[in-house]
Amino acid sequence: VFNPLVEKLILPNKLRLLYPRDHFTDPDMAFRDQPGNENREREFVPSADMPKRWGYQLPVAHVDIRIPSEHYLEGKQYAAEYQMSLVQTRDDPIKGRGVAIVSVLFDIHPQNKDHEKMEELIQAFEKQWNNDARECEDFQKRMRRLDSKLYHLVSGGQEDGVKLQPKLRAARRLADEDTSWDPFHESIVRSIWFYGYEGSLTEPPCSEIAEWRIIREPAYISEQQLER
Repeated sequence: VFNPLVEKLILPNKLRLLYPRDHFTDPDMAFRDQPGNENREREFVPSADMPKRWGYQLPVAHVDIRIPSEHYLEGKQYAAEYQMSLVQTRDDPIKGRGVAIVSVLFDIHPQNKDHEKMEELIQAFEKQWNNDARECEDFQKRMRRLDSKLYHLVSGGQEDGVKLQPKLRAARRLADEDTSWDPFHESIVRSIWFYGYEGSLTEPPCSEIAEWRIIREPAYISEQQLER
């Protein structure tokens, strides 16, 4: 989760881990067809073999965390919901294009114990929050020093893109080495059994392209983690 190519987005209604979409097409990062690299794609972008005729491993496009849960089980709404969206982008003669969403409901631990893997994720988002706050403060300082025309002249242009390339290549090298956090970790996805249904996305445009898999066993976090 500290991989620089995995974006941590703090949105009004959720937290999102966003994996790079060009991973399977960018020649510097996509290597599924190259000898000896068959497993490297799964080291960076997680994937899963989805049941019900999906037919092959699907990459995780993003992971969303929502508070409280969107789904109910037996009339109970849970403290949080952890949703992994696996996107099929190629045209398939059977399934077509679509989204398989694996959802885990989170409850408060009976002994109020922390969840170790989720603690890593929470810390990553806290670090992102601090970075965003610093960038916002720096931006405001620059805007106070420079008028709008001078600011665009100094910060724009092709030169920025040229300077960015070495940083991007370095980030990609780190991406290949960062394999420490698994969104399907057994402490999160605690069962192979699920409730499944065909439905829609829960946000506009609410397209009816989703197949939901609600894991039957909830996971647990502490009250302190939920508040953070």
